[in-house]
Parts: sequence; C-alpha cells; structure tokens
Amino acid sequence: MGKIYDDNRCFVCGKGNDRGLHLEFTYNKKTKEAESNVIFPNYYQGWKEIVHGGLVGTVLDEIQIKAASFNNYRCVTAELNVKYKKPVNTEFPYFLTGKIIKVTERIVYTEAILKDEKLRKVATATAKLFII
Repeated sequence: MGKIYDDNRCFVCGKGNDRGLHLEFTYNKKTKEAESNVIFPNYYQGWKEIVHGGLVGTVLDEIQIKAASFNNYRCVTAELNVKYKKPVNTEFPYFLTGKIIKVTERIVYTEAILKDEKLRKVATATAKLFII
C-alpha cells in the first residue's frame, strides 16, 4: 500500500469539505480516550428526524481512527462492527468517545461509544484497524 495523505477533505473532520461534519477531536489523557461532539443536521436523516445509520457508523469509525492517531498509530479501518441501541435524532447534541483496547504487530483493536446529552449509550462500535 502506498502512502496516505491528509488533504483536509475528510467527510467527518476535514475543514476543506463543504458537505462534511467538521468535527473536532481532543484526547483525554486521564481516560485515554479520543473525544468529540456531534450534531447531525437534518439533511443526514434516513427516516424523519432520525440520522441515517450509515452516518452513525461513520462517526464511530472516525473516533476510533482518531484514538489510534492520538497514540501515534496511522491506520485505516479493516473491520467495523456497529451496535445501534436506540435511534439517533437529527439536530440534537451527542458525545463520542473512542479508545484503544489492544495493539498487535499489524492491528489496533478499538472501541467507540456515542452517547446522548444524558450520557446514555445510543450506539457502540468495535474495530480492527490496519497499521500502515
């Protein structure tokens, strides 16, 4: 695989993507988690006022990549498993966390949680990330 480059057009975090979510990520050294907040605009809905599940999976994927990145692993997703606990509403604030569970020679194992404003889990994910 060739080198990968960040051209600032990532759908989730790229400031150069006019249609993106423009999420900002931080790293909590105490919890060892990547963190972010998201409000899904209504144009990302599937059913009325419900975020399309693919978008929920997308932000869960990205927070896991960021968790790896904050720990100096440059990765791409090899496998993503998402569990939806309840519908995610458009135009409401949500909180994302992601962390590393285990690292092997070529794979970073991670998990992520999307919580509502009352910190109830609405979706979770695990991933295997290829180290590149």
